[in-house]
Amino acid sequence: MSFSLRLRPVAGQSTRGGGLGMRFALVLVLTLVALLPAGGVMAEGDARERAIRALQRELGLPETGRLDAATQAALSDPQPPAALAEPEGSVSFDLDGAEAGPVELLPAPGSGQTIAEPTMAPDLAAVLSEASGIYAPYEMGGRSVRPETWVPFSVIGEDERVAVNDTTTFPERAIVQILFQNAFGSTSLCSGTMIAADTVLTAAHCIHSGTVFGRPYSAYRVLPGRNRAATPFGECGVRRAHVLQGWTAATSDEEARLFDLGALKLDCNVGEATGWAGVRVLEETELGAVTVVQGYAADKAPPGRQWVSTDSLRILWDLKGFYLNDTYGGTSGSPVFLDGDRAVLVGVHTNGLHGEDP
Repeated sequence: MSFSLRLRPVAGQSTRGGGLGMRFALVLVLTLVALLPAGGVMAEGDARERAIRALQRELGLPETGRLDAATQAALSDPQPPAALAEPEGSVSFDLDGAEAGPVELLPAPGSGQTIAEPTMAPDLAAVLSEASGIYAPYEMGGRSVRPETWVPFSVIGEDERVAVNDTTTFPERAIVQILFQNAFGSTSLCSGTMIAADTVLTAAHCIHSGTVFGRPYSAYRVLPGRNRAATPFGECGVRRAHVLQGWTAATSDEEARLFDLGALKLDCNVGEATGWAGVRVLEETELGAVTVVQGYAADKAPPGRQWVSTDSLRILWDLKGFYLNDTYGGTSGSPVFLDGDRAVLVGVHTNGLHGEDP
C-alpha cells in the first residue's frame, strides 16, 4: 500500500517507474506548506478551466481553457508536460471565499470538550448509510470505474485491524471521517487528520478526481471523532480545499499518483476541542519502522468506527512509502504514524494493492 509526505529524497532512488504493490502515500512536509497558501477551492468549472489554461500556457498554446484540437495534440506528445515543472505547488478550490487560519506542524491535544448532544442527526445518518469508500483512479485502473462497485485487494491475508472503542481521547478525536459528493454524483467517504484548529490533512483523491481531465468534489461534511451513531465533536463544513499541482496538472493517472495529497479548510475551529496531530519528515534510517494506519473503514460493521492496522515501512521513495497494513475504502486520507508516536504523523494513506510490486 502507499502513503504521501517526505521531505528528504533517498539517495539513488527515483520517483518514477514501477507499479504500486503495497499501500500508503506521503507527500513532503515542504509540499504541505505549499499546499496551504492564502487561496482556497474554486467552482468546478473554474478549476477545470484554470488547470487547462495553465497547461496551455506552459505548452505555448492559446489559452482557451478548453481541451481543443491543439491541446489534445500536445497532450499526445510523449515528453513530460511543462505544467509539472512545479508539481509540489498547490491548486486551490474556493467554496465560500472566507479567510482561514494558519497551519501548525506541532501537535496539540485540544481541550477534549464534547458537544452537549452527540447523537447523530437522522438526516446525517441517512446520508451516511448510502455512502461508500472512494478509491484513487490509479488504484482502480481507470476513471470509468465507479468506486462504490469496485472491490479492492487491500486486506492482506488475515485481517488484523483492531477497533477503536473510545474516540474522545487524543489522537482519536483528531481523526475525522469525511463525507462528500463525488464526480458521479453519489456520496463517498474518506478519512483525515486535524493538523490545525481548522485544517484537515487528507488524500488528494478525496478532493479532486485528478489530472487535467478531473474535477473537484463538493458538499463536504467533516465528522471529527465519529463513533458509530455518535458525533461527539459535532460536524463542520468546508470553506476551501487544496491539492498539489501535480495532482491536477498531470495528464495521466499514473503521473498523478505521486502527488496524492490534499487539505481541507473548515468553517469551524473544532481543532480547539479535538486537538491536532503534528507533522514531521521521515528519515532514511527509519526504513523498517512499525507503521500504524488509523482511520474509518467502509467494510466493517457496525459502520462509523475507527480501525487501527500495523505493519512496517518496507520501501521508501522520494514521494511515496509502502507497507502491508490492512485497509479498505474509506481509509483513504488516514494518518500514518510510526511506532508508538501517535501524536505526530509522517504520511497520509492513499491506496491499496494494485499494479506490480515497486
